[in-house]
Amino acid sequence: DATPTVTGLFAGTYTVTATDENNCTATASVTITGALAPEINITVDQQLTEDAPESGQLSIAITGGTPPFDILWNNGSTADSLFNLTSGQYIATVTDASGCEVMDTAYLFVPACTGGKIWKDTNRDGCQDGGETGMAGVEMYLAGTDIWGNTVADTTTSALNGEYIFEPLAPGEYLISMNVPDGFTLSPPDACTDDFVDSDFDANGVATEVVVLVEGHCCLIIDGGLYDGCLNVYDPGTICCDQVLCGPGNVPAPITSGSPAAGAAQVEYRWIFSENNSVNAGGSGWKPVLDAFGNPVNATTLYPGALYVTTYFARCVRATTCTEWLVTDVVTIIVDDEASALIDEPGAICVGDEIQFSAAPNGPGASYLWNFGPTANPSFSNDPAPTVVYQQSGYPTVWLTVTNNGCTSTDRMLIAVSNDPVYCGTAIGTPGIFQNGQAPQQATFRIYPNPVSDQLTISWNADIGPVVMVEIRSLEGKLLQVLKTDAVQSRLQTDLHYLRPGLYMLRLQYGDGRQEVFKLVKK
Repeated sequence: DATPTVTGLFAGTYTVTATDENNCTATASVTITGALAPEINITVDQQLTEDAPESGQLSIAITGGTPPFDILWNNGSTADSLFNLTSGQYIATVTDASGCEVMDTAYLFVPACTGGKIWKDTNRDGCQDGGETGMAGVEMYLAGTDIWGNTVADTTTSALNGEYIFEPLAPGEYLISMNVPDGFTLSPPDACTDDFVDSDFDANGVATEVVVLVEGHCCLIIDGGLYDGCLNVYDPGTICCDQVLCGPGNVPAPITSGSPAAGAAQVEYRWIFSENNSVNAGGSGWKPVLDAFGNPVNATTLYPGALYVTTYFARCVRATTCTEWLVTDVVTIIVDDEASALIDEPGAICVGDEIQFSAAPNGPGASYLWNFGPTANPSFSNDPAPTVVYQQSGYPTVWLTVTNNGCTSTDRMLIAVSNDPVYCGTAIGTPGIFQNGQAPQQATFRIYPNPVSDQLTISWNADIGPVVMVEIRSLEGKLLQVLKTDAVQSRLQTDLHYLRPGLYMLRLQYGDGRQEVFKLVKK
C-alpha cells in the first residue's frame, strides 16, 4: 500500500518506509495484536445407506479462536453434533467471542457408483462374446459435477478380470474416459442391442453417454472393447487329434488342422509342446517345437516324430504384422508302457573298453533287438543288457527295439566313442580330430580359443564347401547346441559361458553328408 493511511489490517507486524525528494529513506515497524480466528472441521460420522436413509450423523470440531463459540447449522440447530439426518447439504457457521466467523460444509447421501468392464474384443464386433477375456491395467478416469455443484474427479485401473468401479459417488452427472493402451483400438460403440455386453466408448476413449446417478444407484454397464490394432486373428482355429501310443519310441500320426485361423489374410504359425502341463498352453512349462536346424516349426500340420513320454501339443497363430499369439486347444498324445525301449546312458566310451548297455525293464515275454553299428563287437544283440566293445572312434547311433504284448517300442541314442589319450589313456595329447572314424588328420577348420571360457570362434576354408550344421555335444553324446550356417559363411561365433568346465565334442556336418568331429575343452 502506498498511501499514508491503511485500514482493515489483521493481527501481525507491518513495516513502512518513507522516501523524500532527496531519496533519503526512513523505516519503522509496528505490531498489531489480536485473537486468531477459529478453525472448524465437520466430520461425517455416519453416512446414509439404502436401508437407513435417515441415519446420518455429523459432528463439528473447533480449534483456535476465542471461546465461547456460537454454532449455527443451516437447518437451525445449534448443537455440535447432529443425528438422524437425511440427505442434503449441511453448513455450519461458528462465531467466537471476538466476533470471528468461519464456515464449513458437509454432504449426506446414499452413495452411488458407476463402472463396467474392459475386455479384449478378439473378433472386433463390439460385443462381449464367450471366451473373450478382460483386460487388466487400463487407466480409467471420471469427471463430473454432483447435485450441489461440486466438481468431482477420480482415477482407477481395471482389475485382472477387466472390471473397474468408481465409488462412493454423490448423486450427479459424470463422464468416464480411458487411456487407450498402446497398440490397441477401441471397438465400435453401441454395436449390440444389449447395453450389458456392448462397448460404450468412442474412438478417442470417451464414453458415448453421460452417466446420471441418483442416490443409491449403481450404473455398471459402461464397458469398453479393445482389440489389437494390427488386426490380429480373432480365432486361432483347431487342431486334431488326441492319440495313444502303446509304448515309447513310436511315431504318432501327424497333428492336422481341424479348422483354420480366422481374422487375418496373412498368418504365421508356431507349434509348442509340454511334457508336464496339459493346460494353459503357452504358459509355464511350454516350449517351441524345433526342426532339425533348431528353427521353430511354422507349418499348419505337425509331424511330431518318435515320442518317449506323454506329450501335449498346441499351435500358436498370429497375423504376420502382429506380436500377440493366439493358441489353439491342446492335443494330447499318451505314451503307454506296453513295451518300453528306453536306453540307459552308458557314460563315456573309449575304444577297446567293454561297455554294458541296458534297457528299461519289460515283462518276461519281451524281446530285445540291439543294433550297435558296424564298429562294435557284437554289432547286434538280443540280450536285455549286452556288453559291447567299440573298435573305432566316432559318433555311432545305438538302436533298441523292444516288442512286448504285440507292442513295438524303439529308442535310439547317439554316443561318443573316443580314443583321446587325455581321457582314454595316461598320456597328455593335443586335441584330437576324428573324421568318419578314420585316423586323425590335419583339420581344414580353425577352432579358437581351445580351451575356451566363453566366446568360441569357428572358421574354415571356403573351398571345402558349405557347412550345413555345427553341433556341440557332451562326451556322452547329449546334444547341447546346434548352429546353422549358410553357403556364403566361412566363420561363426557362439557363446559357451553356460557350459560347465570339461571335455565336449564339436561335430561339423557338410552339405554332402561328410562330417568331422573335434575335441573342445571348456575351462
